[in-house]
Amino acid sequence: KTMEKEINVGIIGYGMSTVVFNAPLIVNTPGLHLYAIVQRSSPPNPSSPPSSTSSSSTSSSSSEVQPKGKYCAIDYMGKGVKQYTTSDDLLKDSKVDLVVICTSNTSHFSLSKSALEHGKHVLVEKPITTTTEEADILIALAKQQNKLLTVFHNRRWDSDFMTVKSLLHSGVFGNLTDVTSQYDRYRPELKKGSWRVQKIPGSGVLFDLGSHLIDQAVVAFGLPDWLSAVVQKWRAIWDDDVEVGFVLQFGYQKNEAKAREIPMMVTMKCSSLSCLERQLRWQVRGVHGVFTKYEMDTQEEALKINGNEAPKQPSFGEEPTSSHGVLSSFDSSSGLFRAEKIPSKKGSYLSLYENVTKVIQGWEGGGGGRMEELEVKPQQARDVIRLIELCYQSHAEGRRIFIDSSSLQRPL
Repeated sequence: KTMEKEINVGIIGYGMSTVVFNAPLIVNTPGLHLYAIVQRSSPPNPSSPPSSTSSSSTSSSSSEVQPKGKYCAIDYMGKGVKQYTTSDDLLKDSKVDLVVICTSNTSHFSLSKSALEHGKHVLVEKPITTTTEEADILIALAKQQNKLLTVFHNRRWDSDFMTVKSLLHSGVFGNLTDVTSQYDRYRPELKKGSWRVQKIPGSGVLFDLGSHLIDQAVVAFGLPDWLSAVVQKWRAIWDDDVEVGFVLQFGYQKNEAKAREIPMMVTMKCSSLSCLERQLRWQVRGVHGVFTKYEMDTQEEALKINGNEAPKQPSFGEEPTSSHGVLSSFDSSSGLFRAEKIPSKKGSYLSLYENVTKVIQGWEGGGGGRMEELEVKPQQARDVIRLIELCYQSHAEGRRIFIDSSSLQRPL
């Protein structure tokens, strides 16, 4: 029997990605130990306990109690988590096994590269990088260093996507005709100052939310044969050149080898100004049935409310019955249409980190020689970036882009 070594995790960055998603998942994954966090700023009074409010404090008075999610030194006080103020200090720490990078998109490449060069395993927030060329460099470096490189494509474990995958596997649709996948929200006010709305590489909703939808489409249906894209910038509303929505179409030709007897199309949409109480998430249509699903996975909201305690709750990842999708079909014997509520699969963001843990344990020999297959492969994340680049090209040129081995390579 082999002893599986606990994996020391160091996180770079202490924004929403860390506070809401990665830190709570790490501390609730057996085999992982949250060892250190990099945050440049420190609280004015580190001995103050965190407040339960999530609102930001505007005063620097040391007498004020600081809100949760602002300073790691307060949130993890007395829990044995180190704070470093620079990424260099973290990377020089020989006790750090896995580096999780939760910073702005423009820094993903440089920080991942540095972590790999320091001999660390790396999990980086999506998108892996802002260009295909950078992703290719990281993949080659990880192979050279014999270290894990993966990406936080957590929405593969959304309850709605897991439900769609299960229905696809069941064959209930027959031949697919078209699929709509939407990530809409209503945000009429622009979040000024956020790097996501600045004119820098990797900003905008196509990189932010489109990377999720594209990754899900490729996981479920494979790489498309062609794509077309329109990226929306509504200057008249916000008086700025800000990306607020997109419509992407992925086309799949008839392919008997892939059991695709007729052509099909996947449409991915995102709008920041969708004034609806219940947003459409999926519509999957086939010759024998249609699945319609409203509302998003519940895990993000649970993590925002309950933080590190959320994954401990038995209901974490479960959807209320009111959010379950409906499968519509036609009964040829009765000549009637029928509708059936389909219970949602339980979402499981923890599965991503559980997989990473097993892969690293096998890698380092602590898994008794077992080698778990990595779920989110860096090449898959790299292909998402290339498809985003081709979407921008399609938008700029106003034409359909055909996908082959040549177009999937990075441009010269």
